[in-house]
Amino acid sequence: MAENYNCCLCEQKIDGSKGFDPVRNFLTYHCPACGTYTMGEFSGAVEDALRKSIDLRWSLSAAARFASDENKPLTIDANNYKNIAAQYPSVSVAEKARRLLELLRSKSRFFGEWIPFNSQSDWPLIRAHGHEECEALFQHLHENSFVLSSDTLTEQGMKLTWEGWNVVEPISGGVQGLGFIAMAFSDDMKEALDYGIVPAIESDCGFNAVRVDKEHFSEKICDRIISDIGRCQFVVADFTHNRGGVYFEAGYALALERIVIWSCREDHVKDLHFDTRQYPHIVWKQPQDLRCQLRDRLRVLVPGARLS
Repeated sequence: MAENYNCCLCEQKIDGSKGFDPVRNFLTYHCPACGTYTMGEFSGAVEDALRKSIDLRWSLSAAARFASDENKPLTIDANNYKNIAAQYPSVSVAEKARRLLELLRSKSRFFGEWIPFNSQSDWPLIRAHGHEECEALFQHLHENSFVLSSDTLTEQGMKLTWEGWNVVEPISGGVQGLGFIAMAFSDDMKEALDYGIVPAIESDCGFNAVRVDKEHFSEKICDRIISDIGRCQFVVADFTHNRGGVYFEAGYALALERIVIWSCREDHVKDLHFDTRQYPHIVWKQPQDLRCQLRDRLRVLVPGARLS
């Protein structure tokens, strides 16, 4: 039987019915913004946490929507909600604006195509804090001639202007301050990534890092990597584990005349290929060591780096 109720995550009113599993005591929600998700056992603890933290609410909304769109609905309970939220931390306003442009580009088959987008329900896709922020971001992009919108019956949604298209698919040089991370995304490199490379790029230098291990996209990963490198100003290539993909990504970046910063953990330097060994690699032992050296190298090589 249909009923009106509020989404547990975003608190948006929903017209429909909740699915209740009396055996497992699970409650399934169907929210236009957060998608389909299930609140599992001890969900009262999650609801208490949501009341205390608005940031937690935004993070779980984004996580639920992405999972739902991939037809892998989340089950959120007291045991996993913190780990789920940690994978979707808050991002800067500039990053949210860029995500809106990238979303429109990813759905565009050709320049000038109108793309369906509803700020009332699609705000989690750009990691916005609700529909009001999403609408404000659109307004900013519209005022700066990056996007257009239409409410006509034949043209609904948004589309990128030439200026907007060039932000996500630049003609040359890459987007100022955008850096692609090429490395082995293995378990023993997680600390080097989280405590070395990413903070050096973002916290120390004020740039934005692009990492395919955290992105959601529908095209083939090789196509996305080529596209990402093309729009980046620089590439940080770490050759620890001697992965062939990193050599390819660094070589492609060089062909595009992008700035490439080379690094390798000390115990893997001996494995570097002789064709690239002559490049000035950052040789590091610990993540903090990598962070300091990479920060200094970025400030020297990449224009616009924050100096303090």
